[in-house]
Amino acid sequence: MWGDEFGLWCEDSWNFLRPALMDRHGKAILTGTPKGKGIYFKLAQRETFDTNYKTFNFDSYWNTKEKGGFLDKKEIDDLCREMPQNVVNQEIYATFLENVGSVFRNVTGHVSKQIKPYDGREPVYVGADLAKTQDFTVLLALRQNGEVLRMDRFGDLDWVLQQQRISAFARSFNASLLIDSSGLGDPIYDSLQRQYEKVQGYKFTNQTKKELIENLSIMLDQGAITLPDNPVLLSELQLYSYTVSPSGLTQYNAPEGYHDDSVIALALAAWLLKGVPQGQIQVGFARRPG
Repeated sequence: MWGDEFGLWCEDSWNFLRPALMDRHGKAILTGTPKGKGIYFKLAQRETFDTNYKTFNFDSYWNTKEKGGFLDKKEIDDLCREMPQNVVNQEIYATFLENVGSVFRNVTGHVSKQIKPYDGREPVYVGADLAKTQDFTVLLALRQNGEVLRMDRFGDLDWVLQQQRISAFARSFNASLLIDSSGLGDPIYDSLQRQYEKVQGYKFTNQTKKELIENLSIMLDQGAITLPDNPVLLSELQLYSYTVSPSGLTQYNAPEGYHDDSVIALALAAWLLKGVPQGQIQVGFARRPG
């Protein structure tokens, strides 16, 4: 039996298939990328006490053209620079990670209880994630040094009141504002342009969301973001995860049944702070009439 992408298999799958090898003393070859410490990890550890098991580990560099393989070493190097370190460890170096699919590492290690109040002069960057069905609208302000100054989270408000609250929040810091302008957010963005001139829109696709989240993960890894002791924000960051489809497509989301509004708001503010080239972002400043 050959089982590929075995890191994605559930334990029950192996338990059902393993007995089929008994009658002819069959062998199983199980290949794939490590995904946490599930059944793949457990079987890999058996060789330490069971001679029927043998584990082989090859990183992506083993398959480069310089070593007789198929991959371009420069392509792997470029990927390593673009991806968060935990993703590199898992996807490139084939390392079993403690927290499967986790995007943000050591979240509590970035918390400070000594964040000073806003002094009214420094640049501030605000990210705004708009409420969808059963979600919350979250506004999050970052100061120039990466400290989270304030977070506002609310739901069950009509769009007119939400617009007023968003513009008032940004205006209190004279901040640059980046807002999710996808889908239902598009008319909200258009309306906000008439209320607040320092607003920009961010169009979400799978690729632009990937860029946004990976930028936040890298900034956290580099210590460029300082978090408050806010249980909602910290919980959402710790739960936020990614999946890789069989075709290799990486998708970032909160687990089913959980929220990610605070994560997206923080990521939008961090995007402004970092000054990442805007690419597919819809950007515009609108002057007030007259």
